[in-house]
Amino acid sequence: MANGSNSSDTISGIPETFTRLRSFEGEPGEFWPKFLCGLIDLAKAGSGGILIRNRSEEWKPIAVQPKGVKILDNVSLEGHDFNEDVKLGVRNGVTARSIEEGKRETAHRVLVDLTPEGSNTQALALLYLPEKEATSLADVLVRLGLAREIATSYSLKRRLSRAEDSVGSFASILDLLQVMDARQRYLEAAMTLCNEVAARFRCDRVSLGFLVNNQVRLQAISHTEKIEKKMEAVLSLEEVMEEALDQDEEVMIPAQPGSDTVIRCHNKFASGEGGIKIASIPMRHVGEPEGVLTLERSGDEFNEAEMQTLRALCDQVVTRLEELRKRDRWMGARAWATIREKASKLVGVDNTGWKLLSLIIALGLCILVFGGSNYRVEAPFILKSDTLAQIPASFDGYIERVHFHVGDQVPSGEPLLDLDQKELLLQEASERAELRRHRSDAQRAQAEGELAKMRSAQAMADQSEARIEMIEYRLEQSVLSSPFDGVVVEGDLRERIGAPVKQGEVLLKIAQLDRLFAEGKVHERNINYLDQGAIGEIAFASRPDERFPVILERIEPLAMPEEEGNMFVIRCQLKGSVPDWWRPGMSGLCKIESERRSYLWMLTHRTMEYLRMKLWW
Repeated sequence: MANGSNSSDTISGIPETFTRLRSFEGEPGEFWPKFLCGLIDLAKAGSGGILIRNRSEEWKPIAVQPKGVKILDNVSLEGHDFNEDVKLGVRNGVTARSIEEGKRETAHRVLVDLTPEGSNTQALALLYLPEKEATSLADVLVRLGLAREIATSYSLKRRLSRAEDSVGSFASILDLLQVMDARQRYLEAAMTLCNEVAARFRCDRVSLGFLVNNQVRLQAISHTEKIEKKMEAVLSLEEVMEEALDQDEEVMIPAQPGSDTVIRCHNKFASGEGGIKIASIPMRHVGEPEGVLTLERSGDEFNEAEMQTLRALCDQVVTRLEELRKRDRWMGARAWATIREKASKLVGVDNTGWKLLSLIIALGLCILVFGGSNYRVEAPFILKSDTLAQIPASFDGYIERVHFHVGDQVPSGEPLLDLDQKELLLQEASERAELRRHRSDAQRAQAEGELAKMRSAQAMADQSEARIEMIEYRLEQSVLSSPFDGVVVEGDLRERIGAPVKQGEVLLKIAQLDRLFAEGKVHERNINYLDQGAIGEIAFASRPDERFPVILERIEPLAMPEEEGNMFVIRCQLKGSVPDWWRPGMSGLCKIESERRSYLWMLTHRTMEYLRMKLWW
């Protein structure tokens, strides 16, 4: 009964401030000062503050009471006592410590942990209680522990609110993308985008502009079927879009505090339209700005949540718009018109197209018949190494630390990864305890003259020693090292730290770089054009602009059946030194030179060979 009465008194002592804060939905800048006032009232503290920090930064106050008090002046933030209090606060929620001024105990310092679960930002309340309140310190700590749940509840509601906003924004974008996917023409899709954005963001007008010949040209305006290109309003809009596109940054009117974005054209346009609010968002395709979406409205300013939704929307729709824009224009017709225009000045005005076509055909035939070069046999290749070491797990365990990753060069004998030793160390400690016990039993039996018990205890001690030796051996094997200088070609274990592994499981593969060769595959119809010692070049898929000389060293005598047909494996020796960026497993295309052939033969020999096979008798 006494305990129930005490709990009731504690709860009834919570100030009315916390009752109002339970349903508070405002911004953190309003919540934390009110919450701090409630804590000070609850604990009858002389002063206090709310402190926050990121994991690697210093503490800083976001609210203090009384106002103007330097709450951190009397605190040694790097001191052992304060850090210990922070750890206890994180563990227990609330902690208190007596502090001294001179040699006389004067007050209590109370820390209340307010860090939201899963947050990277650490928060706590720091309160100073006068010495006269020391007799009720335990009651105060209980009350503060109850009050901190209000801060936790507020943080959770803030997270939930942000999550709901994100889900709503994502759903709105998906709806708009679904509507646009149904449009098969560029201008229709552009008009749909402007109309939908105007409706969803309560805009008076939404305009879309795209780069055409390195200039922004207005493509669509919401609720406007036809655009007069020479209208003053259209030209002003294009200037506004040019300003945003040139800077490749979002431009808002009114401008955000601290922004250094140029807004001259936007300000001029907004003033001419009666002080409207404007937001221009660049639309980037493959990282390059291709267009601008400009929104205008006479109501509220564009807030951060709306801008985030608009950014995501522009990133999603620009690909679809660019695809439709390219598909709606016929580049072949424009290219042909350009060729005819240039050629007409040289040949004449009559039948220019036919004359040019005849000239091209005649020139092409001459090149095909009389021109030529060395015929080159193509073969996809892959870099391989003669020396490849596989690093397996030496025992069942867990990965503790990885020193090297795929692509890293490893010196000989350098540790590659560490297996967790905690379980082995515990086993070793347990076995050593068993060893001491068995030895003690053997000594006791020897002293008592019990020979059988002594020998049994000694045998058990020998078994413990053997198990200890086995554990020590495994501890030595827990550090896996490289057998030679090489590079890690397989085994990206960054996401497997702490994961279990089985004994014998291959964790890493190390290859030597000084013995690389290119292994290619040549179709059987081309193998007769190749001879050992033929020269060629290789180009990697990652760097197609670079060529490296090779020599055909060997052709495997046996073909391998594959989906493309029978393939012969060839081995090419690399000429010169191996660049540092080469790695086993890299692939590309190898071209090996054969005898000189005409271009006509290169184009027709496949067809001729096919006909010979089908029509011979």
